[in-house]
Amino acid sequence: MKGQVQKLFYMRDRDYVITKTLQKNEASEKHVYYQFLGNGKVRTLGTVPVKRAPINCEGESWIDEINEVAAFIPSPDGSYIASVRLNLTCEGVKAHVKFLNPDDGSILSKETIPLPLNMVGAWQDGNKKFFNTQNKFAWNESGEFMLGFEELKNNVVTNRVVGWLMGPEKDSTELENLDYSCFAPSTTSSYYSSNGKFINSSTENDNLSIVSQSGKVDIFGCH
Repeated sequence: MKGQVQKLFYMRDRDYVITKTLQKNEASEKHVYYQFLGNGKVRTLGTVPVKRAPINCEGESWIDEINEVAAFIPSPDGSYIASVRLNLTCEGVKAHVKFLNPDDGSILSKETIPLPLNMVGAWQDGNKKFFNTQNKFAWNESGEFMLGFEELKNNVVTNRVVGWLMGPEKDSTELENLDYSCFAPSTTSSYYSSNGKFINSSTENDNLSIVSQSGKVDIFGCH
């Protein structure tokens, strides 16, 4: 596996690992999402270019400046993988959400949600219009997936997270006003441990290592 690991989820009880890897060459940069299975197989969950091509809408050039357009996050017990892909269209930004079976990668359910204006930042520069979102994606302790976004007013955050509660083969419901601690870490596994150790990757020798830092980090769940 070439590239720099930027996120990692190790689901020990289900015997798999999910990574977000940055791969780049002289021509392009892309994020590749892998699932490493206990039997030695590697599944590619998705590939997203770091820079997306502008689209022509209403006589303007609309540019996707979304910081994280994709996410693959395992549920707290590892029995599902939530897949999120944000896509800029001439109708605005849409969230494509799928719930995957981690054993074979099959789609258990899926839903596409258009994001309202209070979830999308937009600004104009001549004939160019730029779009961005402040994502808050995480599972909760009840096993529901929270598709959250920082609420924006005139492109300024209101310190409120809005969005939806979702689940495999379940109808989505409106997300209640929750504390920021509910969204970090996003599941029971992350590249940080509670005592401050974290996964580090090297692009030079393609190795992973464990690095320590002072202090502790937040643990899963609202607190």
